[in-house]
Amino acid sequence: SILMKEFNDFLNNTNSKEVLEDVIKSGLSPNILKLAGAKVFTGSKEELQAKLGFSIDTNGRIFIEFPYFTQEGLIPFYRYKVLPPIVIDGKEIKYLHPKNTPAIPYILPIIWEVKDKSNRPIWITEGEKKALKLIQYGKNAIGLSGVWNF
Repeated sequence: SILMKEFNDFLNNTNSKEVLEDVIKSGLSPNILKLAGAKVFTGSKEELQAKLGFSIDTNGRIFIEFPYFTQEGLIPFYRYKVLPPIVIDGKEIKYLHPKNTPAIPYILPIIWEVKDKSNRPIWITEGEKKALKLIQYGKNAIGLSGVWNF
């Protein structure tokens, strides 16, 4: 479909309608996803385990990979949105954060560029997708990875 082609970089050559519906529901454009480096993870279960530092059941699940950036533009780690969510002890787990990795705010390189510009307001919101949505509409946004920031 036309939408699949527009989001092809993000979909990482997968044809997941579930992931496409998720980002469209969030109102995210292919351009903002590309700017963020977000994409569907297509690596092996072992690669995912190495990135997270723990093992999870990947069967039937899709993982959206969000790179986190340092001020210098390096990527110290990735967080993953899980579709469908994992249920552990009755609790839905929608995002996975690497073990023994401190929680840091989600800040894209273009937002780091305004850190010394006091005339440029910064919006703070919860989560990567909400931050991306604000950035998509011209706001300088930082996302906190959940209410507890981890």
